[in-house]
Amino acid sequence: PVTIENWLEGFRDANLRRVRGVIVNGHITNTCLFNPFNMMTARLSSFNMVRKVARLNLTLAMQRLDRAYHVGIAEEYQASLCLLLNKIGKFPDQCRCDSSKGLNVEHFSWGTDTSSVVLSPKARELIAQITTFDKVLYEHARHLFIHDLREHGLECLLGRK
Repeated sequence: PVTIENWLEGFRDANLRRVRGVIVNGHITNTCLFNPFNMMTARLSSFNMVRKVARLNLTLAMQRLDRAYHVGIAEEYQASLCLLLNKIGKFPDQCRCDSSKGLNVEHFSWGTDTSSVVLSPKARELIAQITTFDKVLYEHARHLFIHDLREHGLECLLGRK
């Protein structure tokens, strides 16, 4: 059986060697379009859909975020959605800062329950190794998002569930 550590090591090592497949327990697996190695940086920099490879360019990824009409943060889904609705002129009362109600948005987990997942210290370290650029990109996106909330007078929505 493949452990999460084996799987993460395979992606880390394959990306360091710049090969297309991942070797896990002696078997080559095709990474297809899913490659967790700095995934958001890859998609926002220069991902080639035909060759299914990416040249990581953190600066370009950040510039593309800077030019985006809207940047939302999954952990701040309500605030992100309210900000977008404000931008397009469809601001509902539930998004007002003085509203006691939040948006009535149904959450779908698609049967995935991550509450019982326990990652080993080794798995956490491997994840850190394959997401170094993505961490920087996320902090940039979060900065843009908070700046945008302030600009629209909606900073009060942060942390609202």
